[in-house]
Amino acid sequence: MRLTRPLIIGISLWLFCLQGCAHKCKDFQTDVEEFWNEESRTEVDAAIVQLDVEKGRTTSHAVITKMDDITRDWVMLSEKLCKDCYVREIIPKADYQARSVCFDEFLISQRQNVNLMKNMDKMSLSKAMELMERTTESLRLCQRAAIAKMYSKEELEQAEAGVVFSVGEHPKQYIQEADTMIIMAKFKQAKLAAETALEYSRKGSNSRLEAESLTVLAEAQMHLAEYKDARVHFKEAESIGQKEQIPVIRSRALAGLGYLLLREYQYAEAQADFERAKHLLVDTIGKDNREYVRILIGMGRVHGGLAEYDKAFALFDEAAALANQLSLSLEEGEALYTAGYFLLDMSEYQQAISKGKQAMEIIHQAFGETHPAISESGHLIARGWVELGHPKTGLKMLEQFLQVELDVYGDGHPYVAVSYDVIGSVYATLEDYEQAMDYYTRSLTIRKKAFGSDSIQIANCYTNIGRTLSALSHYEKARYYYDKAYAMVKNYFGVDHVNTAFKISDFGDLELALGNYDDAGRHYNKTLTILKQTYGENSMNVAMTYRRLGWLSSNTGRYDEALAWYEKANRIMAPFNQQLAIAWLQLDIGQALYMKDENERALQLYKKAIVVFEDTFGTEHPNVAWALTLIGRILQEAGNIDQAVAAYEEAYRINIQFYGEMHRTVAISLNDMARALFEAGKYGESKVLFLKSLEIDEKILPEGNQELEATRTMIERCDEELNAQGTSHHLGI
Repeated sequence: MRLTRPLIIGISLWLFCLQGCAHKCKDFQTDVEEFWNEESRTEVDAAIVQLDVEKGRTTSHAVITKMDDITRDWVMLSEKLCKDCYVREIIPKADYQARSVCFDEFLISQRQNVNLMKNMDKMSLSKAMELMERTTESLRLCQRAAIAKMYSKEELEQAEAGVVFSVGEHPKQYIQEADTMIIMAKFKQAKLAAETALEYSRKGSNSRLEAESLTVLAEAQMHLAEYKDARVHFKEAESIGQKEQIPVIRSRALAGLGYLLLREYQYAEAQADFERAKHLLVDTIGKDNREYVRILIGMGRVHGGLAEYDKAFALFDEAAALANQLSLSLEEGEALYTAGYFLLDMSEYQQAISKGKQAMEIIHQAFGETHPAISESGHLIARGWVELGHPKTGLKMLEQFLQVELDVYGDGHPYVAVSYDVIGSVYATLEDYEQAMDYYTRSLTIRKKAFGSDSIQIANCYTNIGRTLSALSHYEKARYYYDKAYAMVKNYFGVDHVNTAFKISDFGDLELALGNYDDAGRHYNKTLTILKQTYGENSMNVAMTYRRLGWLSSNTGRYDEALAWYEKANRIMAPFNQQLAIAWLQLDIGQALYMKDENERALQLYKKAIVVFEDTFGTEHPNVAWALTLIGRILQEAGNIDQAVAAYEEAYRINIQFYGEMHRTVAISLNDMARALFEAGKYGESKVLFLKSLEIDEKILPEGNQELEATRTMIERCDEELNAQGTSHHLGI
């Protein structure tokens, strides 16, 4: 059935027709020449020849000729499509509007490809050739999907009945504008365009366009953190799509609901919505489209959230490959950096950074450096550097990309709150707890305003604040925040959920620090039961709980029992090849062996751990310093005081270089050296170091802290020994 002309009378073509389509049909060559001209040809030729002196000229000729052919075909097809609409009038303007978006995406991808070729290496040359080979097919598939989404049986019936839209009031132009504004991260403009589309679609009594308008409006609202409104509009769209039998609309609405559920950690419900969306879409228009890629990414997030990493990575790989094939830069980047965040969870820091860099390159070439997806990629890279032991480098990057988010979203947006959480955690890593608390509090304020004071989104803020207070030895204050976080999570997920288990584990750490060992054991065992029920025995989360039980046993002097827990943890970790986690476990095992006077075995484990730390973090890192400290204690125990002091001095040098002079870790290094010198009878040197240690700790630790009292006691003992030797108290300090 052919659409009658009344349906399309007065359609104002978005971007093209606002300035006169008859004229625009003549300007396509100009669009191409903006990025593919004689200057571009010269730059590409030089890049390829420099890459391969022997065969470069031949390769360059082939590449440039291919690009010439592709762009010439694009101009010809663009002109034909425009003239078919506005000169020959053999296709509706709404068709042209939908299909022209595909031509715009083609233009973006080819601009990206030319930039790729100007900065040539062997990998980018291969990718550029691959993109050129499949470009025509991608354009064809995009147009097919656009046409399939354009019209329903209802619209055809309305066309025959003479239902028309007034000039400038066709919803499709505003829907397309909103879609593009979302891709460009202009969410307020997208919302305005979507609201206009909804108004006109309801005015024209067009159910399909009403549902499509509701869907794109909900997506804009989701980015603007208007989650309640977004949920309402997605559900309205899905209801209309079901009633009017429009599966493509239903699919997009269900996928949107799935993403909202992900924000609330409702993985099972989100997975169900994504599966329904996937089947509806595939049965209608297949897999070669943006919506299918978005569904794959959503499903990957579900599996990653459940720690089903193999399934998650398979979906992210599929999404990235399809997005690359269809030249969907934003979705390809998102698939890559989302996979990277789950690699962080698995301690695969180098791989995570690599994913972030790939994503950033793709997004930067397509959208420039101010798109929020650049910030997502940058966050991933920064967090990778933090985990690799370079928190200051990571912090600088995080603060840089925070500004991108502030420019796009403003200071009160939940996405910015996430950045505040991450920056706070880096300051906590640097043991700058005042700054950490400042950022955590900022995040909490935003989340309360966005979600309400009883929202599950607040729970992790309370947890972060509690952990910071615990690190400062403010244990009862920490308990207050842990209680609030636990109550929220338990009420939302139930008592036997993994998220509840992690909060219970925090209580275990708190009781362990307080010396309440029975309570700590009860919390750890409850955590273990829930985690094993959810993940099974062979999970890194289970392994970490075994490690905690080992700490508990070691703290209570049950070293054989501690070693048994550590062995269970090691057995789980080994197949994951988590060398860093295993290195930390080796330190735990070593300390248990040290307490059993099995110093030689402990020393060998410490040395193995140092190798891993040096390979991962470099030689000038506090983790290396901590392992050296443990080695120093074994040497001191064996009576090798000079070697022990040398190990302590190296640890001190690393720590002061990394943290600066006034840091708790530096105070500990000074204290270790002082005790070794005291044991060697060098009381004057020992006192000097104890005093330096005390000066730092008095600025950091609360009065009455047992470490402060222990150091003061050692200073008194130094004075007693010096008095006994008749040495003056005045040491020129």
